[in-house]
Amino acid sequence: MTNLNNKQSNTASLQWGLNAPTNKMPVKNYRNRHQYATLSYDRKKGVLTKDDYLYVRELLESYLLMLQESGFDRDAEIDRLKQFFIKFDHHIERMR
Repeated sequence: MTNLNNKQSNTASLQWGLNAPTNKMPVKNYRNRHQYATLSYDRKKGVLTKDDYLYVRELLESYLLMLQESGFDRDAEIDRLKQFFIKFDHHIERMR
């Protein structure tokens, strides 16, 4: 019964100019699988160097001076920043 209905629907769709339904799986095109690959890739492009870390250290030092000279009570933030300096300096010393 289903086979008869399937044949009827195929002939009806062909009469109206529609494509007949197929049970085939779509075929993948492996020819252009590297279409989006980059032409050149440099791993060192986004790496922070020791000079970059020293620059960030200088910026943080100027921020610390600004906090200390401000009239607001920011002792907790100043203490946290000083503790961060200790960790940050240790990280910079370990770099090549």
